[in-house]
Amino acid sequence: MSEPSITETTVSVAPIEHPAPKPSRPIRRPWLRPALAAVALALAGLGAAQIGFGSLPLAIRYARGERLIVEPARLHVAGLTVADQTLVATEVYNYTKVPVRLLGSAASCTCVTVKDLPPSIPAGGKARLSLLVHALADKPGVDQPIILFTDDPGRPQLGVRVTGTAREVSPPPRLR
Repeated sequence: MSEPSITETTVSVAPIEHPAPKPSRPIRRPWLRPALAAVALALAGLGAAQIGFGSLPLAIRYARGERLIVEPARLHVAGLTVADQTLVATEVYNYTKVPVRLLGSAASCTCVTVKDLPPSIPAGGKARLSLLVHALADKPGVDQPIILFTDDPGRPQLGVRVTGTAREVSPPPRLR
């Protein structure tokens, strides 16, 4: 018997050719540049307001046309007790071209009083306003508007609102 013969066969495999990738087109976003410009402009405006006025609320009120501004105009006092008094402060800014005199103040309650009312605020200046707050025993909460009277014809009255809650001090336990 004869041995089976093994023949060698060569198979050539040609590589599969893929079509060349198309160059990718950049994605177009026509709104992106104007949006980035608007954001940059807004940030520049906020920075200018912060540098020029010291706070954004002050700059906004000036942009609305106010030239005699109390900032902050709302004060909240936390941790009041019925027996204690707390001193809080706000500032009055004068962006007019003339000095402004503070003539007095008014409140409907003795729970908030103005301490050492500054006599005048120079043109382009500011004055610190100190308020003494204390909770009354029959009214543990404080919600008091304060009116400041000025000699400015454009703004003869300024307003400040003081709020706060108080807790009663419990008496010490009795010893037997």
